[in-house]
Amino acid sequence: MSIRVGLSVTDALLVPKPADRRLLLDSAAEAGLDHITVGDHISFHGGTGFDGMVSATTVLSSHDTLSVIIGIYLLGLRHPMLAARQIATLSQIAPGRLVVGAGVGGEDRSEISNSGVDPSTRGRRLDETLEVLR
Repeated sequence: MSIRVGLSVTDALLVPKPADRRLLLDSAAEAGLDHITVGDHISFHGGTGFDGMVSATTVLSSHDTLSVIIGIYLLGLRHPMLAARQIATLSQIAPGRLVVGAGVGGEDRSEISNSGVDPSTRGRRLDETLEVLR
């Protein structure tokens, strides 16, 4: 068994100039880190927070070897077919480099209401998305 070590980045670390972002990612890889972890929000606490799929795409397109973990991707708050399509597409663009930690959402209740999803259906939507992905 091997232990993998990564770096969890805040949204602010993904925003600088592309050259600065590449420097950060190159430094992480040179330090022996295996992956970058990004968060995911729809409208966290007043609209802050990045979309995890966009953040993952940014990292994967900015570095050739680092993997990305989206932790936790709020699948239960997204349309199952669209989310599955995005995950499948990114998995084809960067084979073996994307890990999606799936969740239903719930830390910020406004995030649920802003997504337009009935809170009682989040678990079912998550299950449906996972089924589509399989």
